[in-house]
Amino acid sequence: MIAAQLFLLYICLRYRSRLSPEVLGTSSRPLSFWQWPDYRNYIEFLAALILCHAIAYLIFGRSQWFIQTLGFLALGIESLLPVPQLISNFKQRSLWGFRLSTLLGWLGGTRSKRRTSSCNILPSHSKWEQYSSFQSTLVY
Repeated sequence: MIAAQLFLLYICLRYRSRLSPEVLGTSSRPLSFWQWPDYRNYIEFLAALILCHAIAYLIFGRSQWFIQTLGFLALGIESLLPVPQLISNFKQRSLWGFRLSTLLGWLGGTRSKRRTSSCNILPSHSKWEQYSSFQSTLVY
């Protein structure tokens, strides 16, 4: 899936219009955020992001608050993905091109993820406690 997304981004960047706002430098996004002039810049950013996440995980990976914070941030960011589309539709005062199935899929996915994260589906004991209790069972 990731390889397919990287390939699609490569195609989009390679074959985009020469008159697009990003190419002309007239992007309406603040600080031209998330506007990649070429594929190499995106790959460099992605490599740096992966490296930073790997270092943070190696340092804080055993901490419960770190893992919960990552999950909370991931869910929060994913929940806010449609907001730019909603703002654009509000400014245009039109829903032209916006499909109801997209909205229902977004709401259903967010609801499902919230329900999963709020339910305690993980066992109450840590792996270490399960291992030590298994060892003590063997001794007796």
